[in-house]
Amino acid sequence: MGGYFKKAKFSIMRLPISTCVICTLGMCQLASLPIQAKSVGDRYFPNYHPTPHTAKLPDWELIENLKQKTGGWWPTKSVEKWRGNQLVSITRGDPALMEIALSFDDGPHPPFTQKLLALLKRMKVPATFFLVGWKVDEAPYIPRLMLKDGDVVANHTYHHFDLKLVPPELAYNEISLGNDAIRRACGITPRFFRPSGGQFDPAVINDAAEQHLTTVLWTTDPADYVSPGKGVIMHRILSTVRPGSIILLHDGMQQTYDILPTLVKILRSEGYRFVTIAQMADHLIAQREANEEQMDGNRSGSTLSLDHQDKIQHRY
Repeated sequence: MGGYFKKAKFSIMRLPISTCVICTLGMCQLASLPIQAKSVGDRYFPNYHPTPHTAKLPDWELIENLKQKTGGWWPTKSVEKWRGNQLVSITRGDPALMEIALSFDDGPHPPFTQKLLALLKRMKVPATFFLVGWKVDEAPYIPRLMLKDGDVVANHTYHHFDLKLVPPELAYNEISLGNDAIRRACGITPRFFRPSGGQFDPAVINDAAEQHLTTVLWTTDPADYVSPGKGVIMHRILSTVRPGSIILLHDGMQQTYDILPTLVKILRSEGYRFVTIAQMADHLIAQREANEEQMDGNRSGSTLSLDHQDKIQHRY
């Protein structure tokens, strides 16, 4: 190894100055990149906490134009929804039902999370929490409180990496380690997963599906993580919410906490009821099964009708 470095050093000294400058700049850029992991086999860097939010802010002018063209709702992205009978992803609940799901990302954040849970419990509003694995390991009692209150605990990766930018095996293991953290904390295996920072591609959806997880996206994202103001958050939610909406919020945000009582009151006055992602998914699955039974019944009816016509023709 020592001979290798001596040879490399000698070779670099003989390079043109311009080439050395370019190489140096490239190495500086690499050094500025966030550390991803030293290997897939270990627990990466347990003390490394990457920047929590990498998603771009929504283009609200574009959203308003889309609302006019689509009647108020549009899919976040075109993604695979069903794989056989498996619900691979969910972006919206049943639009025929007046139900809404509140979801909170990036927790737990004690003691703030306990305060949020207490508020939701007083309002009798169930919610779904997408938890970051290393935070769960630091506060394993929080997921147990969530389950006790009837909320749903879900996977938000272990380190909150952008899964599109890491090697495939690392992306798969980020999801797996998130599951492990939740199992350690409260003894359950999550049913749902949301990619960190909202960053995903078909490979990420597939990694989650292979681990029997349904990827949960959203219809309403008020970008509360940048604290744009309570009035702004409220307007962005109320102007985009529709039957079956999944509202993307964040744990640890005081402005979001402050608007919740008024938001819940307004939406309930409009006839909406609050459900968990699990309830919303179950309704979608039940509706799909009902549609398939109806289609089977129609096919059976068509077959009987053809048999009846054959019998009539044989009479003559």
